[in-house]
Amino acid sequence: MAKNKGKGSRKGLRRRVEGIVDRVMGISRRFKRMMEETLSGFDLTWGEYQVLGALRSALTAKLRDGELKVVQSFALTDHKTKGFRAALNRLETSRKVLVVDNGENRNLSLSSRNLEGVTLVPTRDVSVYHLLGHDRVLLSQDAAAKLSEALAR
Repeated sequence: MAKNKGKGSRKGLRRRVEGIVDRVMGISRRFKRMMEETLSGFDLTWGEYQVLGALRSALTAKLRDGELKVVQSFALTDHKTKGFRAALNRLETSRKVLVVDNGENRNLSLSSRNLEGVTLVPTRDVSVYHLLGHDRVLLSQDAAAKLSEALAR
C-alpha cells in the first residue's frame, strides 16, 4: 500500500501548482498584450473582433450547408408582393428567408414587407442573430462584396 507522506508532500504539490498557475497567467498576459497590439493595428476593439468572428462563422456555416445564395441583383419591375413571392419560389427558398441588399431598393422593400418569414436587412445591419434565425439567406452581389470586404479586416 502507498504510504501517506504527510504535510510535506502537500506543501511541495502546492508549490508546483502555484508555479504552473503563475506560468499560465504570464502566458495569458502576453497573449492579451499581443492581441491588443494586433487589434489596434486594425483599429478594432475586442468586442468588434468577436462580432466579426461570429459573423464569419455563421456565414461559413450557411454556405457549407447550402443555405446561402447570391443573386445578381434584386431588380424588381414593380412593388407587388406577388412578383417577389414568385421570384422566391423560383429560387427554392424555404419559409424563413433573410434578404440582404446593399442599396436603397424601394420595390424590394415594399414587396417583401408583407411576406411572412421574409426579413429584408441592409448590409450594414446584418447580425449573427439574423443569420441564425433564418433558414435561407439571399444576398445580392453588391451586398456579398460589401460583407466580404468588411469581414476581411
